[in-house]
Amino acid sequence: MVAGVVTGIAARNARKLVRFGSEAEAIASKEAGKLLPKPGHVGQPKWIGLEGTIDPGKLGQSKNYTYKVTMNMRQDMKEWLNNSANTIMKPNEPGRWGIKAEKLSEFNSQIESLTVKKR
Repeated sequence: MVAGVVTGIAARNARKLVRFGSEAEAIASKEAGKLLPKPGHVGQPKWIGLEGTIDPGKLGQSKNYTYKVTMNMRQDMKEWLNNSANTIMKPNEPGRWGIKAEKLSEFNSQIESLTVKKR
């Protein structure tokens, strides 16, 4: 690593973000054009990550993570995502953030496009 040069996950911008979820969640998000609170999980964070930082096979029951939602953002969201007022971060999960429920609308306002794909 060259001094002053940031590489790896830290160097990537956050204009393309992903989330894995159920078919119902993916379809609802696609129709709304944004991430929605999960029924029964009101007040819980929505976990997202940079492309390639989430292994859906390690998220829990595979039937709950059958779809990939990709969000193309209007701008690089790294600074916003790294602000603890907006998200929850776990040191063992670089490139992943839990968007606080009260900040979801603000996050959604920056989505330029949203696509859904069965994985």
